[in-house]
Amino acid sequence: MTPLHVLIGVEGSETALEAARSWARWQGSPAALSIALVTAASPPPHFWTKSGIDPRLIEEGSLSLGARRLEAARELFADTQLAWASSVRVGPAAAVIVEEAVKIDADLVVLGTRGLSPLRGLLIGSVALRVAQTSPVPVWLRPTRAFPIKALGEALTVLCPVDGSANAERAARWIGQAALHFGDVTVELLSVQPPFSLAEGLLDALPQRLDHWSQRIGAEAINAARAALPAAGLRLREVVRTGNAIEEINRRADEIDADLIVLGTRGLGALGQTLLGSVSGGLLQTGTRTTIVVP
Repeated sequence: MTPLHVLIGVEGSETALEAARSWARWQGSPAALSIALVTAASPPPHFWTKSGIDPRLIEEGSLSLGARRLEAARELFADTQLAWASSVRVGPAAAVIVEEAVKIDADLVVLGTRGLSPLRGLLIGSVALRVAQTSPVPVWLRPTRAFPIKALGEALTVLCPVDGSANAERAARWIGQAALHFGDVTVELLSVQPPFSLAEGLLDALPQRLDHWSQRIGAEAINAARAALPAAGLRLREVVRTGNAIEEINRRADEIDADLIVLGTRGLGALGQTLLGSVSGGLLQTGTRTTIVVP
């Protein structure tokens, strides 16, 4: 089996270190995983290049700072049997991570998030948000308050919200492809249907008929995602709920003690996520579970 190639972005924060720590605790076969620790060193400011100081000295200082930023993460993997390497790259952090993920043909990018809202992330340049928007590789995002994953590599419980879209099918397909690396995997496909509106009530629709309609729509969304999963090798559950999507996803994740929530994304920018109420953005703001965004 080809190992899972995971790039872990390290920027010196405790959240990023916790994300790395999850993978250092890998309980599967060491041969099933390959780790690349990557940090970005800021390029020399433009004015420094005209100051008479040798730009190479400035770059060496940036690389040295990046190397120190990697020290704690390197220590986490030093005593493991995993194949791992670390590197410092010069450039804007989000661009460096995405470029490096493509260069090494990573299967997954791992980042810690600071719990910022999408709009604020746009204003201050959240690295995790920018990577999630632009990466062609699925991105594992660990919120600040995330519960630790108990047995990564040995067992995994995954919640996959579905809505009948191609994005949801793509997320389910990724789970099926990646599951063989994670041991005993349980996947729950969750469809959350919106509550009945006042207009529907004014039409004198029978509650039983509305319930049946909601369940049917939810079942169709689940069937579409299930078709993208392998026929065997996974424990599969299916649930339809009614309510607010973000609230119900978080509630169900707590009920089943999900290790991961896996979502397909439409690739909207940060401002678009704010205006349209992106489910993925809402989960990252309010949730306590690691979320994988599949582009």
